[in-house]
Amino acid sequence: MSGRQAASKILKKGKHHFMKYRKFFLFFLFLTSFGSIYGVVEHTMDEKKPIDVIFSKNSHNRIAVSQSSVEKIFGDENFFNIWIDPTTGNAFVKVKRDITNPITLTVVTSSRFIQDLYVISDDIPSEHLILKEDSHEEEEIMSSFSIFHTTTVEFLNQILENKTPLGYRKREIIGLTIPDLPNPLETEIIQAFENSYESILVYKVKNSGTASIVLSSDTFKKNDVNWVFLNAHELKAKEGVICIISTFKREM
Repeated sequence: MSGRQAASKILKKGKHHFMKYRKFFLFFLFLTSFGSIYGVVEHTMDEKKPIDVIFSKNSHNRIAVSQSSVEKIFGDENFFNIWIDPTTGNAFVKVKRDITNPITLTVVTSSRFIQDLYVISDDIPSEHLILKEDSHEEEEIMSSFSIFHTTTVEFLNQILENKTPLGYRKREIIGLTIPDLPNPLETEIIQAFENSYESILVYKVKNSGTASIVLSSDTFKKNDVNWVFLNAHELKAKEGVICIISTFKREM
């Protein structure tokens, strides 16, 4: 092979590699710039107030819900093609015709939040709308539950410590009903409290047998029972548990 032929071969090979890496470079630029074709907008959901949204009239638009997913979307099929991806929980909306006057899209999330969107279209890149569920209501519920839980624990502790709970008074235990439990369970009433609408009966349940027994609160539930508390559910042989039963007060 002559020097000229060798040089020609090297040039052809170099050109081939240049074109190969040029394609890779362009593909890399496409990937790194892909996010810029989306306009990302975040809104906190408010069921009482619609959100104004501008969707692309040329490309699909995406709706996502932070920490949740889109369950359903209701809208005019004459103006929107809607598809919900069950894997990601995102919704994809394609505007079928130009929208100059706002049209409502209603989004329902998997958490049962409902948000109305007032949609118009324009010649813009794809819109990526992220809806954030308002956690204020959830925080209020958790706060209420925490207060209720604390109050309930204090109430039960007072009974277990042989104290009279606030708002209740002691009542005589003579003649009060004792739950009819199967052998080898033995039941003894040890305290009773009442107020104007509720009676609290405290029992000691003992396993007089030789094998362990698992108790369920359902065992003690009758028609007039409000709730049942057991300070343990498994009774080993000769062990006992405290059972507290709340019943609705019978009118005299």
